[in-house]
Parts: sequence; structure tokens; C-alpha cells
Amino acid sequence: MKSIKQLAYVGAIALIGAGFVACNNNEPEKTETNEGVYSGETVKTQFMIQIAENVASANKRFMQGTEVQNAGTRASFRGMDSIVLIPFDADSTTRIGKNITLDAISKDAAITAGSLNNKNSIFYEDVAIPLGTKRFLFYGKAIDNTAGAAITSDADKHKFGTVTPNGLYNATNNPADITFSLNSIYSETTTPATATKLAEYVTNIASAKDASDNAWSAHTNSAVKKLYDEFITLTAGSSFSVLQTVQDLYNTLERFQETQVTADAVVAAVMDSIKVGADVTTENKFSNTLTLKSELQSYPDSIHLPEGAAKIKWETSKFVVDNPAVGDLSMTELNQIVYPASLLYYGESTIKTSANSRKNLYDGNTEWDDIIKDENYEETEVKSATKSVAIVNPINYAVGQLRTTVKRADALKDQKDSTYTITQPLKWTALLIGNQKVVNSDFTQKETETNTYTIYDNYLTTTGDSVELTTSASAVNYTLVFSTKDNDDKQDAVNIAIELVNTNATFFGNNGQIIPAGSKFYLVGKLKVADTYNGAAPTKNNIFYKDYYTTANFTITSLANAYNTIPDLRSEGLELGFSVDLAWQEGLSFDVEL
Repeated sequence: MKSIKQLAYVGAIALIGAGFVACNNNEPEKTETNEGVYSGETVKTQFMIQIAENVASANKRFMQGTEVQNAGTRASFRGMDSIVLIPFDADSTTRIGKNITLDAISKDAAITAGSLNNKNSIFYEDVAIPLGTKRFLFYGKAIDNTAGAAITSDADKHKFGTVTPNGLYNATNNPADITFSLNSIYSETTTPATATKLAEYVTNIASAKDASDNAWSAHTNSAVKKLYDEFITLTAGSSFSVLQTVQDLYNTLERFQETQVTADAVVAAVMDSIKVGADVTTENKFSNTLTLKSELQSYPDSIHLPEGAAKIKWETSKFVVDNPAVGDLSMTELNQIVYPASLLYYGESTIKTSANSRKNLYDGNTEWDDIIKDENYEETEVKSATKSVAIVNPINYAVGQLRTTVKRADALKDQKDSTYTITQPLKWTALLIGNQKVVNSDFTQKETETNTYTIYDNYLTTTGDSVELTTSASAVNYTLVFSTKDNDDKQDAVNIAIELVNTNATFFGNNGQIIPAGSKFYLVGKLKVADTYNGAAPTKNNIFYKDYYTTANFTITSLANAYNTIPDLRSEGLELGFSVDLAWQEGLSFDVEL
């Protein structure tokens, strides 16, 4: 992980006074009666952002392809909207005026001619700044598709990320009242109707009886009874998993019936129960193809959740929808699965002010350090005579980033030590990242928050498509994340899961779980700071931290620990596919075997 403390695109912000006028043009001009104490008076200014030079330098790296401005060139700058400035007196705890909101900065404005010059500066006119201002908080967001327009599609929310600023736009809120939260993919608090119907469907199959009330659960044939015992261990509740299970069961029962002189009535009842929810197409005997009825299809894809989030469990006499808490991959409720973070900006800084216009300094060539050290910036407070204001510190990214690559070993085996024959490339389809919580106004993790969220990133690399894995590292995937909690003792870990598609034959994963051909499965593990690590890192050894990136390179060496649903990562007995000690050395990456 490497710091990107100096942002290439937004290297500096300046406020240039245009003269002292009232906040409201209809009001009489006011004068400052008590310097240092906000009395509701403002001075209208010009507001400027300077786009810094040397954007491709080694020390100024940006966070995916286009979406996270990773190219490090001005051409990849997405622009900025949702810009808010909060003015303060000496510290950043109690505001002294209303929010200052600014129009979006277009992508082209940062590349070509700006409003002030033909270099790389952007400015605003008639921005009202409260007298007595000594400090600012700055918030902004990279433009998604269109400046100022909220994205609505699931695909765009995965591509660009999405965050809710809680309380930011309330003009009376102080920083303690402001938080940021990731947005749920499925925001309802009720169980999806299709999930309930699928649980009822497999319950009816398990409860099948013949006309004489003989139950499948009490069948006297040991092979048929074993099928029942295995069926009620079903935990994968997606439409795909249920379909594969009942299709295999139907074909197996059909073979059993073929061996009977007289058709078994209980077995026939089970097969009839299967056909209640599925249409059967017969091309070859014992190789029937089943299709679920429309009301049982497309779950959980219909609500845009990962296949492994659809879980069921057998409770005494029926299947129920199961959404267990899973530690750092928390799904106490389905609404705790969230989109990645947006590309956000944050700054907190004192100011330099001048009674003279400093327009001549903003030529696009003068370094920011030279601007704020100019002898004319002799004050640190906005006064009635102020005409030029400069924010001292640069604006940085408010979010962190996980950079991931995945490859596979040449040979793989499953839980039963059987060779997994690769005739078609394994496909990597998504990444799930746990330990996400609401963050404070400064984008540090809110420690008192009890809910833990899991990011589901299915927009991989630069195309958004699934990635075919080979023995060479994949293209880098970039996921924007919130900071994790302070980790002084280095004992904390972030649990993650890699979602893949079994493009080859059925195999056995963790604890003998069957991973059917064509189904999704998960390899899981944790990211942890090395106990002995003392190199460059965020102050508190946070695994993810704003304005930093973490790199993890995964190599799949075995399928023995594969799960067909996202597992309970609270369990101390969890068999991990990998574990990696993290460090924040420049250029350091981690080769992790799964």
C-alpha cells in the first residue's frame, strides 16, 4: 500500500476576493463589527481550484482504470461534483456559517482552458464566505455519468460506487453530526418473496408422502432414505442451486424407479412434488432437463445480490430462508450487502488571506507551495477587507482502495484429493470485502457503529466483465473502500471472498460440499497486518485507509476450501483458502496462495 497524500488533479484550492458585498444582493451592505466572531455577515469572492502539474509522477498515483482515475494522467480526471465547503473558526468542531456549495467542475474544464486562464485553473465567481472564517472542511465526489445527476442502475452503482452523506447538506450540522454510509444493494428489510417461495418448494419436496401417508423421510429403502438425509442438508438457496439439486434428484429417482418391478409410490410422490415447481424436458432417459417455474427463477440475481447470499436451512420439519450473521462478511440482513464506495474527496485546512487580489499567481505554472508562501498572504482569517483566500492543505481522496489480481496454479485438486480437470477457464466474477462500517465526517471508521457491511464488487478490472483465470496474474481490479478501524496491536483482520464460476465438472469443496458444474463458489480468507511490520503505513495500521491503497495478489492452488455459499466467517474453525500479512511499503505486493 502506498500513500497518495498529494492528489494530482486537485492539488490546491484558492478563494480570490472580488470585493466586500452582502450575502443577499437585496440587503444593504454590512460591515464587520467584531472580528473573529461570526455575525451572519459574508464577503462575496471568487473561488478557485488549481489542477496540479506532474500528474503522472511516481508519487502521485490515482486510485480503476477510468473509474478510479488510476492512470495518473489529467486525461483520466473525471471532474468533480457535489462540492461542499463548511466554514469554521479556529477549529473544525463548530461551524460559523452555512454550507458553501459549488457547481460541478467538468472533466474538460480541468484539461483544457479554465475560466481564469488557458492553463489549468478553475474559478467561481460570487461565492459568499462568512467573515471570521479561519478554516474549511471540503467535500466532493468524482462525476459519474453526468455532473449533478444521481446514478440509478445497478450496473452504474457497481461501476462508480455509491455513498450516502448523512447530514452533510444540513446547514446547521457540525462534523459530529455528519457521517457517510455505503448503500445497500437490496434495501428492503423483508425477505424477498422468491426466496420464501423457493424454501417452500423444497420443503414440499422433502415432505412428500404417498396416498397411504408414507413419508419420504421414513422410507425403508436405505438408498432412498439416504437421498432424503442428504436433501435436507441443502444450504444453497439460489434458483440455480435449487434447480441443480432437484434436477439431479429427479434423474436419480427415475433411475431407482426403473429398477422396481412396481413403481415406488413414495418415490413417485417426491417426483410429482418436484414437477409442481419445475417443467421436465426429456431428451434422453435419466438425463432430464428441468426448468423452474417463472415465480422461482432468477433469485438472487433479480435483486442483484451474489448467488452465495441465497441461503436456506432445515429446521425440524421445513426449510427456512437463512441470513446468518457472518462476522466481517456480515449478512445479518440481506441489506448489509452494499455497493463499493464512490470516489470521494476530503480536505481539512487552515487558510491564508490577503487584502489584495492574488489573481496573478494563479497562472497554472506557479507551484502551490509558492502561492501560499507569497508575502501577500499575511493573514489567517477572512475579514471585511479580504480579497484573496487560499486553503493551505491539498484535497485528498476520502476513500481507500484494494488492488487485486488473481491467477490459478497449473493443477488443482478438490476436498477429496481428486484432480480438477480444467477444460474451460475458471471464471472470476466478483469480490466481497468485509469489515465495512459507517464512517465519520473525516472518513475514519465510526467505532460505535454495530452494523458491519460487505462490499460486493462485480465490476471487475476495466471492463466490468468476468475474468478468465490462467496461470498468469489477471489484470488488476480496483475496489474503493472505506477506512477500517484503528489497528494498534495489528490483530485485526479483514475477511474477503473471491467469487468464481465452476466452468468444469462438479467437485467437492469445504466439508464435502458439492460444487455443481456451472455454479458460483467462494474461496475465502483474511487480510492481516504482519505483527513484525514497522514500515510505512497509516498511523494506526489500518488495513484500509483513506488516500492509501492495499495490494493483494491471489494464487488459487486448491479447491478443497471452496464454499457453495458465502460462509460464516465468525467461526474459529473456518478453513481459510488464504491468509496474508499486509504491509504498506511502496511498490510492495503480496503473493497469496489459496
